[in-house]
Amino acid sequence: MNELELREILSILEEVQIASECEGLHGDQVTSLKRYSRSIKFHTALHESNMSDADLACLTESEEQALLGSEALAEIDISRLREKLAKAPVRFTHAEPPSTTATLAFSFARVWRFVQREIPNTQFILATDTRYRPHASVQEWLPDCYLILMGRYFIYDVIVLANILAKYISDVIVDLGNQPWLSEYFGSSFTAAMERCELRYQFAYKLCSCAEGERYRFAVQMPSDPMIDQIANEIATGALDFLVGHELAHVVSGHLCQSTTIPDAFPSWLNQACEVLRANLGKNADNYLTTYQMQFFASHKRELDADSLGLLFAAGDGPTGAWDLRLFGAQIVVCLISFLDRAHHFLEFKKDPVAIIGLQAYNIFGMIDLLLPKESHPWGKTRASHLNSILFSLYHNLFSQAELKRKARLMLLVQETFCRYVPYALGAMQFINSRPGEYVSALMPEGKLWTRYFSATPGVEPVKEDTITLASEFYGTAQKIIW
Repeated sequence: MNELELREILSILEEVQIASECEGLHGDQVTSLKRYSRSIKFHTALHESNMSDADLACLTESEEQALLGSEALAEIDISRLREKLAKAPVRFTHAEPPSTTATLAFSFARVWRFVQREIPNTQFILATDTRYRPHASVQEWLPDCYLILMGRYFIYDVIVLANILAKYISDVIVDLGNQPWLSEYFGSSFTAAMERCELRYQFAYKLCSCAEGERYRFAVQMPSDPMIDQIANEIATGALDFLVGHELAHVVSGHLCQSTTIPDAFPSWLNQACEVLRANLGKNADNYLTTYQMQFFASHKRELDADSLGLLFAAGDGPTGAWDLRLFGAQIVVCLISFLDRAHHFLEFKKDPVAIIGLQAYNIFGMIDLLLPKESHPWGKTRASHLNSILFSLYHNLFSQAELKRKARLMLLVQETFCRYVPYALGAMQFINSRPGEYVSALMPEGKLWTRYFSATPGVEPVKEDTITLASEFYGTAQKIIW
């Protein structure tokens, strides 16, 4: 692959990205194009040797900096970014927002050290897109040239969720010490801190916005605290490295060129699901089992194998690996995927998949894949359970069983937190989808929720409608405006 071919690929991707940008909030193409223009200046200057780090950072000091919002360049370590880009075989388009470029470049560099000996001659392109709803995918565009495409909102959402959970971790430091996750009481203390917080419902409303995208934008409130920032950064590092590591694992494992082969037998992790299915359906269970084995299992196994390596890349290998907060972060990714799987099914079919198969069946490892299989990926629910179980085989010779159980409880705590708030998020989604249009929302003092609705009548200026409801009702009483 030569430089000309690579530039052609980048040019194609850039056109797709800017088209997505121009579909931004209320079709605001002017703002999107201005941001795109500044991204071009940034990426061009990034590779100019006569542009100092300080001068590059000063690009953000113009009056247009406000257009970047959370993409402000002042927070980017320019010198470190240039160093990583010089050493790692990764490229970005000029349309990639600067802070996203830095975030993904740092993550790629961390993961690359695990795989560079296996695939030394490869080149990667990392690109994000605002319209791309799956979390991420990897494709080979040219020999040894791979594109990792990611949903930009998914990346932002993961970082926000890391900050929300970091706040509750910091709340128990006074009682449990500077590393409260080491305490046997951490789980109960964390949950109690979340339940008593005035902002506890924002986790559910944020999940609703993760699923709805531009249709429902929720203003997350976060206190400014160095300890929270430090914890959140470590959690987000684990989350992003797992996300990038999962895609690199596909390349290292040769999954992109493997032909689909039908396995001879079911894996052991599906034993319980198979037994329960046979006990309840008798011979009819064989229809589900055969269909899954013949059509879905091979691709699902590749995804779970990539999750296993992704967890290792994110949490670190060896006797000093399995870092607690990075395990926590990796589990946030699959739990968010699990929620989005459930939410998208809810939006498409107007019914919660848990209601279709039953809560008891949903909580059996892999059962939902047998009853409602998806084409290429196992359900996120299965991936979350797999991540917990694979921890023991990845690190069994490096840590005691007691220590691994403690780490597994940390990851399970993430699942439990999502389980607690997902039903509320689905309830909010049901209201949001009751009529066309867009919403913005924010929590207010005394347990109130402010929501502004923009009507969606083509060719007509949107009508704004404000309501103030009880946050705890999740729009269950939204028709009754509380002033």
